[in-house]
Amino acid sequence: MRLDRISGRLLVIGNWWLIGGGDWRQFPLQLVWFFSQPYGESWT
Repeated sequence: MRLDRISGRLLVIGNWWLIGGGDWRQFPLQLVWFFSQPYGESWT
């Protein structure tokens, strides 16, 4: 698992969470869901 891929994923979820008006109480759950998705899945 490469660090640049991890940081890229964190940026993606951070932007998605902010745009969606995310709730900080749900943020850990969203992180767990995000990292549980298979690597290489397209995020279109």
